[in-house]
Amino acid sequence: MSGGTRPLLALILAVLAATSTIHKIAGEISVEQINKRNGFLGRPIEWVLLDDQSKPEVTRTLYERLITVDKVDLIIGPYATGAGASVVYPAP
Repeated sequence: MSGGTRPLLALILAVLAATSTIHKIAGEISVEQINKRNGFLGRPIEWVLLDDQSKPEVTRTLYERLITVDKVDLIIGPYATGAGASVVYPAP
């Protein structure tokens, strides 16, 4: 995990109709409850929802940006198998 006082970022990268709505609501409730208790490891959580359009190439690009540029601490998702596989097994 990164140091400093910036917020711990929790992200979800999935927009699949009803399923994404459930994840969005559950994530928002969880973040609110955790932040009321002084955050995670004393740091507030910032919930960011990104739309990968269920396209593997978009998912891969978002992951690369989140890890190398935004330097997030936690990524949740994606939900779709094809999108997830693109992150674990990127094309050469």
